[in-house]
Amino acid sequence: MTKTDKNTDNVQLSDIGSSSPPKTTTAKLQVQRNTRKYIIICVIAVIVIITVVAITVAVLLTKRKTKPIIPIVEVNGNTTWRQHGITVAGENKSGNELSKLNGPRGFDLDDDLTLYIADELNHRVVRWKVNASKGELIAGKDGKGNKANQLESPTDVVIDKQKHSLIICDAGNSRILKVNHHNLAQEPTAILNTSCFSIMIDNNGYIYISETFSGGIKRWKEGQSHPEVIAGGNGPGNDLYHHMFPMYFFVDHNNDSVYVSDAYNNRVMKWLKNATKGIVVVGGYNNTNNLIYQLNVTNGIVVDNSNNIYVADRENSRIMRFTEGSKVGQIVVSGKGVGSMVNQLKNPEDILFDRDGNLYVVDCGNHRVQKFFIDKKR
Repeated sequence: MTKTDKNTDNVQLSDIGSSSPPKTTTAKLQVQRNTRKYIIICVIAVIVIITVVAITVAVLLTKRKTKPIIPIVEVNGNTTWRQHGITVAGENKSGNELSKLNGPRGFDLDDDLTLYIADELNHRVVRWKVNASKGELIAGKDGKGNKANQLESPTDVVIDKQKHSLIICDAGNSRILKVNHHNLAQEPTAILNTSCFSIMIDNNGYIYISETFSGGIKRWKEGQSHPEVIAGGNGPGNDLYHHMFPMYFFVDHNNDSVYVSDAYNNRVMKWLKNATKGIVVVGGYNNTNNLIYQLNVTNGIVVDNSNNIYVADRENSRIMRFTEGSKVGQIVVSGKGVGSMVNQLKNPEDILFDRDGNLYVVDCGNHRVQKFFIDKKR
């Protein structure tokens, strides 16, 4: 055994024989234990934070992918649109295939630019996604009729984003239906029995209805027994208390007024809150030729934030804009006469803008929906 080995043995025997470790050694061990615990806790916390951040980012990316954020572009009296439109639904001829429409009427547009169209003469509502070559059947799966899965001459549809459903004006059956467009296995359900042509919905869940024969615009919310009249409703006529077949309308929630497209009086009426009579703000002339201050059967209507009125001038096959207080209109699109070319319309029905300010028109006589891009050079 070497000298070095002997010294090692003596030290080990001495350690074994001692009754307890020195206090300094114990303190060091405790510090080491506490340090290890602190490090482990920090590592776990970092892992948890990274996991939460990763999940949050994944959720946000998923939402952004399915519902793109579209900037809101202001439309005003100086806005112009390209005169050559593109067809985003249907073709230039009628048919009952899902690639075609037959006498489309009212429609609505979702945030992802998916169209929902009341395809009246096919007795159905179809969904048309961006760049799709054909639509998808949403309601009216069993053809014309009055059963749950049937429609008769639907004239309008609106998206209820809060309740993830579609509200359908089933005009031929004098009822309003609700359908879950995210679960097509569920049948539509009737929520109100009433005559209707056009419908809107506000953020408070109120449904607005135009009743063409009574000449009234009504408001109703689920749970109420009857709708309340908010404009007209006094039967047909041509004075300030009446409408003659009001089809489309626009509710301005900023000042609680309603703009009514008074079709066969060839005018637009404005009804202030609690008013007993309306105000003629556009048209109303007896002569219904195609001069820019005259209209011939007013249809779809939109009012922008500057109170400019856009209206589908059905029999003149054009879309007009009237600035607030002006009796003279401007042709927005389709001033080239009746036709099916890209710069023409035939009996336009409903109109709306997307969040980029592009103009959509239900070109009823051509059985299609046209999109006119906003002019970025304005």
